[in-house]
Amino acid sequence: MSDPRPASSPPRCILLDIEGTIAPVSFVHEVLFPFARSRLASYLAAHWEEPALREVRAQIERDANATALERPAMVDHLLGLMDRDAKATGLKALQGLIWEGGYRDGSLRSPLFPDVPPALRRWHAAGINLRNYSSGSIAAQKLFLSNT
Repeated sequence: MSDPRPASSPPRCILLDIEGTIAPVSFVHEVLFPFARSRLASYLAAHWEEPALREVRAQIERDANATALERPAMVDHLLGLMDRDAKATGLKALQGLIWEGGYRDGSLRSPLFPDVPPALRRWHAAGINLRNYSSGSIAAQKLFLSNT
């Protein structure tokens, strides 16, 4: 089936990725992941009973097919997932919560390749629908993109 649009028509949508497309891969692996890892135990201790973390803890337990992981066991489990760069839903949600604090207090700021901001502005002005695809959580993607 042929495309009904003329060959010169602009795209209706551009699908982007964060790592290596709009920002350096190194930021995720050399900044974000170590940031979450270094604050994991203290974050869990400080927020253990908060509703948002209780939901994430429940997801981590579901991901692990475990029930009621105590804090030390959860830390060990999560460090193991981080070592394997696992794409577990609960881990990604927890990393997002930790990064949120870092973005909020100014410890984190997302870098973009220099040609990205003008391209995004140009495409947006042209009415092109911009979308992002990532293995990270939606919340983490929003944090990354809103703190550049």
